[in-house]
Amino acid sequence: MTSRSLLRTLTAAVAVAVVALLPPPGAGAATRTPNAVLLHSYQPVLVFHPAEPFRPAKVQSFIGNSVRERFVGTSLAQLPYDPFWTVVDADPEPGELPPPTPGASYRLDEANCEADAALGGRDCYADAASVGSGGAAVYGRVVRTESHVVLQYWLFYYDNPLVLPPTPFGSFWQSHEGDWELVNVVLSANEEPLEAAYSQHCSGHRMAWAGVQKSPSESTHPVAYVALGSHANYFGPGAGPFGEVAINPSCVPAAVRQALPALPFLHVTDQVVDGFAVGAVVGPPGSGVESATIHRIDGTAWSSFGGRWGESEYFYTPIPIGPVPGGTALPVGLAPASPAAHTTWNIDSVLDWPAAP
Repeated sequence: MTSRSLLRTLTAAVAVAVVALLPPPGAGAATRTPNAVLLHSYQPVLVFHPAEPFRPAKVQSFIGNSVRERFVGTSLAQLPYDPFWTVVDADPEPGELPPPTPGASYRLDEANCEADAALGGRDCYADAASVGSGGAAVYGRVVRTESHVVLQYWLFYYDNPLVLPPTPFGSFWQSHEGDWELVNVVLSANEEPLEAAYSQHCSGHRMAWAGVQKSPSESTHPVAYVALGSHANYFGPGAGPFGEVAINPSCVPAAVRQALPALPFLHVTDQVVDGFAVGAVVGPPGSGVESATIHRIDGTAWSSFGGRWGESEYFYTPIPIGPVPGGTALPVGLAPASPAAHTTWNIDSVLDWPAAP
């Protein structure tokens, strides 16, 4: 055998050996479950308070019933006030909402309801949602890192009418149009469930997967108890008739927080269903409960809309509190930002949430 023939033979042998060591085609991909399958496998079951009129809705109908407005004021202090906003698009489309625009502030404004109406406009928004939403929906997203796979289930509600417990002076309430909430399921890089993380006002809590309540019909579906009006998510029902869970005080608007010391009779709480008074239960299609379909959120124009999902946030007091006149819904902030503008779009912030108490 010539030296050239010997070289060709050795080269071929090495090539065969290298190929033998490589995984078969598609072997690596076979260990990665498709995103859609993961999202369906771990879709949460949502348990609502008996008095809760809202369900997580599709965004298309809310946008279709809204106008897009632009801020025309000259000071950031004017942002919560309606007179400083003007309509720039009377018929916005979900796929045409603009991203963040330097020097411009936008918001959607549901045209038929007002967040400063009685009880935060709850009945009006509930009627609009029941007519136009087309059934309950969740928006699914999968984020993969070297150490985790995080399944995010974004939930949109037409309104956040948090009516506080009754007082001898009447009802106090806080409301804002549009409400984004979030349930996360955290998996290992090998797709083993590690924990769940539920949004609660401006933050959230995590719980180890072994301690999370699961659907009786399917052990991969975590159960979240949805607070009345605020739509915060909790890992269990309350201990009392409506199960009171204290609100994160850092999430109460400054104007409201300053007023609370003057209201010792008012307890700022979330009302979560107890084990004996369950309202609607919403979960995966085919699971025997009211079904919620999963829709895509990544890459949609509306998910990164550079504006707010509604008109201003309001606080209502039936009695005078210092400079705040009684019977007035005071603008105290803005409606929620788009999902991609939330800190929780970055899963590192979710993984930093504290453990549930």
